[in-house]
Amino acid sequence: MKIPYRCFRSLHIDFFTTTCMIRVPHVLTILIAGIGASQLPFIGTLHVDLAFVASILAGMWGALREARIQGRFLFKPTLSYNCRLIRDSLLLSFFAGMVVIFDLWRGCFSWEGLLFWILGPYLSLFLGSTVGRFISVKGFAFPTVIAGLWILGIGVGSWLIIFFNFPQLYFFNHLWGYWPGPLYDILAPLPAAYIPFRMITLLWGALFLLLSTKQVKAGPKLSKRLGIFSTLSALLIGYSTAGYWGGITTYSSLKKNLTIHVQTPHFNLYADDTIPIPEVERWAFRHEFYLQNILDTLDLEWPEGNQIESYIYANEWQKKELVGAKETSYVPIWLTKDQLHIAHNHLASVLEHELVHVVAKDFGNLLFNGSWNIALIEGLAEAVTQGASQHSTLNELVAAQPEFPPIETMRKLFSPWGFYSESSGLSYVSGLIYKNLPVLGVIGAPKKDRIFYSFGKNNSFLLENNKVIKLNCKKNTPKGEIKALTNHNQPPEIILKKLEEFGATSFRKLSSSYKYCLIATGEYDLYLDKVRAKEWDDAAGHAIAEHAGAIVTSLENETFKYGKEDYKNPTILIRRSLNLND
Repeated sequence: MKIPYRCFRSLHIDFFTTTCMIRVPHVLTILIAGIGASQLPFIGTLHVDLAFVASILAGMWGALREARIQGRFLFKPTLSYNCRLIRDSLLLSFFAGMVVIFDLWRGCFSWEGLLFWILGPYLSLFLGSTVGRFISVKGFAFPTVIAGLWILGIGVGSWLIIFFNFPQLYFFNHLWGYWPGPLYDILAPLPAAYIPFRMITLLWGALFLLLSTKQVKAGPKLSKRLGIFSTLSALLIGYSTAGYWGGITTYSSLKKNLTIHVQTPHFNLYADDTIPIPEVERWAFRHEFYLQNILDTLDLEWPEGNQIESYIYANEWQKKELVGAKETSYVPIWLTKDQLHIAHNHLASVLEHELVHVVAKDFGNLLFNGSWNIALIEGLAEAVTQGASQHSTLNELVAAQPEFPPIETMRKLFSPWGFYSESSGLSYVSGLIYKNLPVLGVIGAPKKDRIFYSFGKNNSFLLENNKVIKLNCKKNTPKGEIKALTNHNQPPEIILKKLEEFGATSFRKLSSSYKYCLIATGEYDLYLDKVRAKEWDDAAGHAIAEHAGAIVTSLENETFKYGKEDYKNPTILIRRSLNLND
């Protein structure tokens, strides 16, 4: 088939006309924007992150610009649709060119990053412009508003469908292109499935372009209908086969890759066939063991017949390919189905931690099945498991800090976005020790719908009923009553003598860390115990109570310090105040 010469001539004229119509101020603005973007953290290089941001802006610009023509112009636009598209593509190229120059200068240019750019902003611009053109041609009222809502629906609506229905953490999107997965994963290679997905984006653009093309003669109408039918058929084939070429990750596709299946009373384990079956069975028993420990610690019961699916990947790269998370083990708590996703070599360090997230779904918020504060989600898991990080103890993390973070930093950590601004080693803590004293604590009481946390003197708080209450150990018991807590139904003689000494009118046995919190709230006045337990059993509660104003010592009135060689606790005495009657 020969392509008529006039087609080449038309394209040549369009390109020449467009080039002549690009104004110098526009070019200078774009060049300055490119220089500015190249200096920014996170998106300052031509790779997936910059392509992500630029795709959103390009798609929105194309949609709003084309829709605006119908609503604002009472005369024929200076440039045709083709010329406008070429002009905007050239401006995108000028922007990318400046970033490339700085990438080359810094030695961080990559051809993969350039491919992210080509597949990202250019195709999003094309799709957005065709959507806007369709809305403009069809004569919708308030065309710019409709176009904005439409393109947002493409970007946000389609993402929400995937987010709440599939287990993956990577996302392909017709507006913003590609999101590679968790922030903790440093590497973001270009996935092979991204290319066919963007071909589907091209098909959508072609469809909107066909629908917005005006036909007058009868002959072209047939050709137009055939084009629409062919495009729709191709879209149907593309979406129906998405699970095969990697456009989405379904549970069935996961199970086809993780072929070993081991079932226990509470778990279905799916593991890669490179892992020996006896080892998978041993891990199945550890799943059950950890689950029971967590339930006992939180005083919860697991629903009868509710099975947790545990996906165990051969390595980090297989997990990256299938669900988009390489180094990060995760539990998608927002999904109805209870599940874990962990690489084989990470099981020992994170399994118990991730299981806490599964259990905690039971008392999370309605939409997310967790707290909006990520520090509290992770703090609860660390409080239950007494972990620190995959590679370091709490003492090692503290020793690595040149100077311990100030209260402002700790307060920021518990803000909705502050968690992501710090290293994972600092963020994932439950009771943090510095210079032998506790400086931070998090304790969850699921059955009471309470979460307690503290990050410095006079900074101890209770999260209850979606309200944050500052704790100050103010007496919440009747005057004349001194209520005490112990670990014993029948306290030993040394404890009985101390109870009498402090004038306790009653005492109650309570073995969990919750007792420290009850003193911080003023619901109890006193807690004391003989030599028992380990330092990690008391650190978080100690921080919460002391930062609320309580006095924490040994029974011998010595400072209660941490970091001892054997980590064994001495006797302990916690008083709400020096005068328990006030």
